[in-house]
Amino acid sequence: MKLERLYSAQTFDYNILDGYGTLVKHGRNRLSKRILDCVCAFDIETTRLADVEQSIMYIWQFQIDTYTIIGRTWDEFRLFLYKLRAALKGRTMIIFVHNLSFEFQFLRGILPFQPKDIFAVERRKILYAVYYCFEFRCSYLLSNMSLDLFTRKMQVETPKISGFDYTKIRYPWTELTEFELDYATTDVKSLVSAVKKLLEINNDTL
Repeated sequence: MKLERLYSAQTFDYNILDGYGTLVKHGRNRLSKRILDCVCAFDIETTRLADVEQSIMYIWQFQIDTYTIIGRTWDEFRLFLYKLRAALKGRTMIIFVHNLSFEFQFLRGILPFQPKDIFAVERRKILYAVYYCFEFRCSYLLSNMSLDLFTRKMQVETPKISGFDYTKIRYPWTELTEFELDYATTDVKSLVSAVKKLLEINNDTL
């Protein structure tokens, strides 16, 4: 399968965010939250290093509607969030993560989350976590289904890909094959499509 264009933190056109509408969520004490009307998703792929009993991230992927952005290091991800934050112009970006509890174990090591900005339904089961204008939400707890089942039930055009070799050791500097890149990016593409379909079925918004 030929990969569609992939962007990096440096090549993505952040002005694209200006083309999306804004939802207003009214809160307590007349406070309101301005939300970017765009479904986004985040995911990482990791390798477990048996000799040191530690897992490392070797690629992250981010989906903004139909735009796919990838990076290989956490520094690139922090740069990406920094540029996104400026482009959002005070709006909040909702980011779906399938099984946020897993990704959060990595995110909490690179982003200074505050306890008041994390909501856990159980110990180590994160429903959402907020970092500045970014609200990471767990789509697994939303759907109560695996990503494979969720995407198939929502009948998305790009369902989760199978046949990936998880035993292969990969590092941030490992050159990835087209299949490996396709596998990684399809996860966020399919998640965005599934969430869009779920919102449509429920006549709901972010």
